[in-house]
Amino acid sequence: MAPPFIAYYGALQCGPEGDALLQTAYEQVKLYRDVLFDEDVGLWRHIALGEGTDPTHWATGNAWAAAGSLRVLATIQQSPAADSMQSQQNDLIQWVGETLYGVWKFQVGFFFCHGVFAFSEIPTPPRSNQMVHS
Repeated sequence: MAPPFIAYYGALQCGPEGDALLQTAYEQVKLYRDVLFDEDVGLWRHIALGEGTDPTHWATGNAWAAAGSLRVLATIQQSPAADSMQSQQNDLIQWVGETLYGVWKFQVGFFFCHGVFAFSEIPTPPRSNQMVHS
């Protein structure tokens, strides 16, 4: 996942160029999410678009998505651009919360086979106002 590197490099640059890289890192996470996040289940898909798609929900992929998003968030929070990027930070917090909730709800009542979440019944995801943020 490139966004954590882009964000950190941007934080080191400072100024307008650094701010633009921090924004690019955020936009990359957003674009990944737009394509890979399965809102019906609350998990990220493995591969979407193009040939060889794999719509399964891989546990490791969801962990990387959450961890990478948190690294981008933490980098923005510690950068000089933190105040001007509050909306982006709120989005990242929301998206990580959705992913964690999506993974957590399958910790009971599902089976795990070869790193793929498998289930026979899909629980109803929470409304966004039910998410808890720190």
